[in-house]
Formats: sequence, structure tokens, C-alpha cells
Amino acid sequence: FLVTLVGDVEVATYRKDRNDHAEVSHSLKEDVERRDFTINSIAYDIKNNRCIDLNNGMEDLLCDKVLRFIENPELRIMEDPVRILRGIRFASQFNLTIEYETFYAMARHKELLNTIPRERICAEIKKAFRKPCAYKFLTILKELGMFRYIFPSILELEGIDGGKHHRETVFEHSLYAVKAIDNLSNWKLKLALLYHDCGKKYFEIEDGNYTFKNHHNAGLCDLGIDLLHGLKLSYSDFIYIRTLVASHMDSIESSKSIKKLCTKLYSADINIKDFIRLRYADKKANMARDNV
Repeated sequence: FLVTLVGDVEVATYRKDRNDHAEVSHSLKEDVERRDFTINSIAYDIKNNRCIDLNNGMEDLLCDKVLRFIENPELRIMEDPVRILRGIRFASQFNLTIEYETFYAMARHKELLNTIPRERICAEIKKAFRKPCAYKFLTILKELGMFRYIFPSILELEGIDGGKHHRETVFEHSLYAVKAIDNLSNWKLKLALLYHDCGKKYFEIEDGNYTFKNHHNAGLCDLGIDLLHGLKLSYSDFIYIRTLVASHMDSIESSKSIKKLCTKLYSADINIKDFIRLRYADKKANMARDNV
């Protein structure tokens, strides 16, 4: 198919489905019928300056604030399972409620996430985390039971007490930390915050309390499994996230410690401001301070 990139917009020929493949079409109706969501099937007539909305996408987007698949949700997912993540991203970004049949089709077929090339999953994560909707994206993932397919090491934090200085669990704290800087577009920093306490699952209760000494290093292997192997992040992006996670407990109380930290951050091409933002979000996510 002819696809041309105009700025950031892909311009393509009409398509229609034919058995198990797609063919060129000369009909807008045939093209929009094979789209995923109603809100993603709204056409714009440049010549006549009007919208063409054959699937009531405008009503879903602006009036009902709902996300729904076009026609059969099961079929739409089977055609391309990455639509599950794309739908969660749309619902998060545009503050939409996922329509009942769409929601439960996503839940029923969540295991299909294992069949998607990891690079495509990573692309959806980046798109969601670049917008101020990463926290909502994560909460919907959790509601649909999908953490095990994308962020398995974070799911293992569920139910772990945050310690005597926290009212929230470690899992909740990790999500709240992302929420604290969700207005930023730095997707790598948000991933670093999601994983900054992943090592706490390796510690046990002593004298009635959890002790998490050296937890910032304990979870680095899990970080590699989830992000480098699991999501196929580039090595440079992984090193950025790994370095922030490993450094988030570093002392900044003396000029010597600050110099040592700056050297470590510089080696991973990390701006000191990102480290400060990480420390801020970590503190902001502490519910014992009544500030979430």
C-alpha cells in the first residue's frame, strides 16, 4: 500500500479486508469499517471542510466520552492484539470510559499480549508515558490484569508493606511516584520511577518491620529482564533507567557525594535535573506525608 509521511502524519490509500488479507479500496466506507475504534475512524474532508463520521466516533469522543471497538470487539482484537494496549492508551489520554463489551473483550484476550512483538508493546508504552496519562494507563492495566504480561516485576510488589515510614504498599508507591511527575513527557524517567523500588520484594520483616537496605541495587536484574529483554529497550535507554534506579538512594549531603553522583549521572547521559525530579517524585509518593 502507498503510505506517505507528511510531517508526523501518515497518508495512505483506502484499504478493505478480503479474507485473510487487505486490498486497496476506492471507498471510504470500506476503509473505516476495518478500523479499530469508533473514535479512530473519523474522516476529514479537506476540500469541503467537514468531518465524515460513519461510526459515530464524534459522539463517543465528545458526548458519551466512551471508547468502543467498531462492530465485533473480539474480531477487532484477533485482527491485531496490540489494539488492546492502544485502546487503553486512548482511554487514558482522552479520559474515556471503556465500553462494557470492549472492556471485557480486552480482559478475555489479554493473553494475546504474549503473541505481540515486544517492540510494538514498547512503542505503545512510550506513547502512553510521553503523555500526562501514564498513571491512568497503569491503573487500567492493573484493572484488566495485564501487569504480568508487561511489567511482571512490578506486579510482584503488590501487597508488600512499604515500611514504617509509608502508609501505602510498595506497589502503590511505585504508581504514585509516576503520578507525581505525570505532567512531564520524559517516558524514561517515568519508567525509572515505576521500577525504582522493585528490589524491595527481596527483603523480609525484621522486628515487625521491613528493612530495605540496598534495595536500589537488589532489583537491577529484574530491571534487565523486564525492560531490556522484555520490552526490547535500546541499551542506551536501559542504562539511563538503570542508573537512575541504582542512584536514587545516593547521598547528596556533601560536595564530595554530589560530585560522585554527577560523575555517575554524566556517564549515562542523565541531566541532574532528572535525578532531582526522581527524588521529588519518590518523596511525593509517600502517603505518610499526606501529600498524594
